[in-house]
Amino acid sequence: MHEQEPPIIHRDLKVENCLLTSTGFIQLCDFGSATTKVYLPDESWSVKKRDYVEDEMTKVTTPMYRAPEMLDTYNNYPINEQVDIWVFEKRKKKHSF
Repeated sequence: MHEQEPPIIHRDLKVENCLLTSTGFIQLCDFGSATTKVYLPDESWSVKKRDYVEDEMTKVTTPMYRAPEMLDTYNNYPINEQVDIWVFEKRKKKHSF
């Protein structure tokens, strides 16, 4: 999905949205928060625009699975398909042996 043009960003990846098939493959579900829209905050963004994006993230994502760039647009990090990858890196570190 990230290799599509434009990339599809799930925005709410979590264990609950991963299904295991009978052949052992993982399939994603719950694409209700998915989008192709990328946000590129920068110094020119107004408070109103930042609030709008942060409110949207609040509506479509699960709090404990949000990437840092989704929580605070004042850091001016892009909100793109990398937010999906952050979730798995977070889980991997938490459950490493």
